[in-house]
Amino acid sequence: MATRQNGGRTVATANTVTAMKNSATKRQCPKCGRKSALAFYSDEFSCGSACRWCDYTNATLREWD
Repeated sequence: MATRQNGGRTVATANTVTAMKNSATKRQCPKCGRKSALAFYSDEFSCGSACRWCDYTNATLREWD
């Protein structure tokens, strides 16, 4: 993360702030609307994303040979 010093504190640059906002928007939960809520998960049967706060999941079943 790109930062700069402003007085006695560390501040993120404008490009870093924009990138973090875009990342949070992309991981917004469609059910509860919280940003940065979706987390990737994977197990032996499926993989996908799940919300950290509500019960929303978007899973893809794995194919068995």
